[in-house]
Amino acid sequence: NHSQRHQLAGTMATEALGELRPYVIAGNTSVEWRIEQLELLRASLQEEKDAMCKAIKSDLHVDEPQATLMQIASIFGELDICIDNLAEWSAPAKVATPAALLPAASYVQAQPKGVVLVLGAWNYPFNVTIGPVASALAAGNCVVIKPSELAPESAKVMQRIFSRLDQRAVRCVLGEI
Repeated sequence: NHSQRHQLAGTMATEALGELRPYVIAGNTSVEWRIEQLELLRASLQEEKDAMCKAIKSDLHVDEPQATLMQIASIFGELDICIDNLAEWSAPAKVATPAALLPAASYVQAQPKGVVLVLGAWNYPFNVTIGPVASALAAGNCVVIKPSELAPESAKVMQRIFSRLDQRAVRCVLGEI
């Protein structure tokens, strides 16, 4: 029944949010951990590239060259940018110190905020889902991913890809929502 499937996916996503939150709050998403997860995601995508193309063909009737160009290639670029710049993005940024506080030094330190829910789109299932996941991981957040049920083969491939990442911080939930 549609209503029961809707409730099941929603319940699973809510449970995952609660399970992942303590991991990020405990400070377990260091810069090194983030880079490791992004590199693992990149390697998993490379291994699943053929399966991604087949899923896009099945779900959207798009041929391999177009799928590679429009859906997959840009993801690798996003991951590379995150990996290459993460240490700089995470470093403290020096800011002006009010005169009353001199000779102190002031800086802004970016910190993860919690758990991000990424809802995938059916028409660009990989690009529109994996890009935000990469950004959330680069920021040090945990992530719950809900691929579109309207692209079921792509959702299955994504679940396989995301299952290779640290399950204390990343979960992929399938079903209708």
